[in-house]
Amino acid sequence: MRRVGWVLCCVGCLSTAKYEQAHEQRVAAIDERYETLRAETADRWNVLLRQVNELAKYEVAVRPGEGYAPVERVEEQPGPTTLRTKCDELATEAKSKELDSIAVEQFQALVKECWSKYYSEIYGPALRAHYYKADIQWVLAQYTEGADLESLFAFSHNATIASEVATERATVIAARDAALQRLQTEESEEVQMSAEQRDAEIERAREERRRTAAIVAASLQGLGQSLDAASQRRATYSATTSTSTNACSSDFECGSGHMCVKQNFSVTGTCVVSVNEYGNQTFQMPRLDSVYMNRLDMSCSRLGCPIAFRCDLNTGACLR
Repeated sequence: MRRVGWVLCCVGCLSTAKYEQAHEQRVAAIDERYETLRAETADRWNVLLRQVNELAKYEVAVRPGEGYAPVERVEEQPGPTTLRTKCDELATEAKSKELDSIAVEQFQALVKECWSKYYSEIYGPALRAHYYKADIQWVLAQYTEGADLESLFAFSHNATIASEVATERATVIAARDAALQRLQTEESEEVQMSAEQRDAEIERAREERRRTAAIVAASLQGLGQSLDAASQRRATYSATTSTSTNACSSDFECGSGHMCVKQNFSVTGTCVVSVNEYGNQTFQMPRLDSVYMNRLDMSCSRLGCPIAFRCDLNTGACLR
């Protein structure tokens, strides 16, 4: 029976190595595919991010340490410079001592008209065009007499662009990270599905192995019972022929310590003393199958008999 248990152990065991290896191969393929997808996704969003960062180039250059004074000033362009020079000349003439009061008033009116035209038609539109992101209402609220108007325009323009770039940058980064996170989630789900496939395959293999083991166990159990029965017959049939010769049809008619030995294909036999392999009498319960006809029993020829016993081929019993 030890050999039977060893065979059952081998039939019932299951190596999961091939299922684990298949799972690892699937996971490696999934990782490789999603690594490519992540790189492609990051590249696409990073291109857009670089485009957003390039918007900073539209900020105007300012002189360090001079309160946002622009490097290139609008007022220094030819149009504003020409008109401003003319306005300054008119103002100088209005202060001339050679003019009477009427002429001074006329010149002062011309100066006022000149500066009005300068700010409304030349310099003002040029400021708004050049510093197109400036908040004009904020600039006018901050302006005081003697302040550098163009520096206020430059500051507001650059601050607006910096704010828009920061907002767009944050939006692009958030969208990029969300896309990468979705890929990570999808990858985790595929890895989980692979693990579930592995577990299902292992369970199916185990179930198949259990069914096979059950079949083998049933077969081996039958074989073991046959071997046990043969072994029992061998030990029980080791009987002496020098005792009772009473006829019998089963062990129940022979009494304790005796058994009914039948010829092959016979329903009747002879009561003999049941002994073990050492010749000592044994006392066992009557065999239930002893009531049936003795079919061809070759157990003693297959298994052999103990020393000092002989195999009776007519009964299949070991006698002495």
